[in-house]
Amino acid sequence: MMRAYRLAFERQHPGIRLEIVAKSTAELLREVEQRPAGKRPDVVWASSIEAFVLLARKGLLQPAPELRNPQVPAKVGPHALNDASGRYFGQSLSGYGIMWNSDYLRQRQIREPQEWQDLAQPAYAGHVVLSAPSRSGTTHLMVESMLQGLGWEQGWALLLQLAGNAAEISPDSYAVPRGIARGSYGAGLVIDAFGLAAKYSGMPVDFAYATMAPVLPASIGLVAGAHNPDGAKRFMAFTLSPPGQQLLLDPRINRLPVLPAAVLHMPAGYPDPYLQAQRSRLQFDVELSSTRYQLVSRLFDLVVTEPLVELQAATRAIHAADRALRSRSSRQGAALLASARKVAYTPVLPAMEASSRQWLAAAGAPADAQWERLQAIWSETARNNYRRARQLAEQALAQAQAAP
Repeated sequence: MMRAYRLAFERQHPGIRLEIVAKSTAELLREVEQRPAGKRPDVVWASSIEAFVLLARKGLLQPAPELRNPQVPAKVGPHALNDASGRYFGQSLSGYGIMWNSDYLRQRQIREPQEWQDLAQPAYAGHVVLSAPSRSGTTHLMVESMLQGLGWEQGWALLLQLAGNAAEISPDSYAVPRGIARGSYGAGLVIDAFGLAAKYSGMPVDFAYATMAPVLPASIGLVAGAHNPDGAKRFMAFTLSPPGQQLLLDPRINRLPVLPAAVLHMPAGYPDPYLQAQRSRLQFDVELSSTRYQLVSRLFDLVVTEPLVELQAATRAIHAADRALRSRSSRQGAALLASARKVAYTPVLPAMEASSRQWLAAAGAPADAQWERLQAIWSETARNNYRRARQLAEQALAQAQAAP
């Protein structure tokens, strides 16, 4: 995608050389924040809408309302496509869901998933892959979709069950679709562009939009204190123009344009993002997501990424006890299994405390002493919970095996 845009833009503007540097969302934020004015990148371009909200809140984006393309609709579903002050603009649209390898699942007789909850089922134990929100802005958005769609407590319960089924927490979001396409994993959480690109290139994969997920703009914005703002504006205008939007439909890219189908040459059967946005059951709160961005990302690492081995072991033990109790009834075993699930899948940070302004602020200041203490407590609590849950599940299994 980046190469296609660079070549097309430089053909149209032969006097300008374009350099594109790929970074994760967290790295992108640090890059813009830490560089002094005049030495910052000219443009930020990313799928994470929260990144633009955070940069705008810190005054790191320069308004350029004249770049808005009037052919672009004002909204996709309930969400505005452009910043009201012209600090950033929707350049493409992104939906979120599940990608799976059809051959992999068929060989193992696993039903194809359609919703996040499917990946938490016992059949998917060891077959799921996802990235960490601290490494991927799109993964953060999917994590937030579950937290907002189900509420903090139930959202974390689903996330912990799903992650307990994971074969791996991938170091970056790009490795998730690559691993699924190669058949290393059965299914995973991906942005639609990854799933569609693999599917339409002929790989044995498919993709389904989760109904508990929004359709949001992948945006582009002019950095305040940019080194070359004039060149940046020309590039941004190109990406929002019909030729720039048409590039998104290249079979090797397969992204969803913000310009409506009537303006472009859309492939037959291509997803309509505006229709998909109407199907979404989630009213995604971008402000809430951006406010607790650092907290959610770090908490995920503390309770999932770092103690993954313990979480996997607890989840396997819970699945084993569940299978045994389905064939041999035991009231005491059932009570032990319920306790194991509660211990393993109850978030270490209650909803009321997660909304504390003091903790939200501390999460954005890693050197804060209180924040360091909290992280240590959450990490230790999570590991102890998973060990205790495993013990309870093993006791439940023993009760089932001893039942007549």
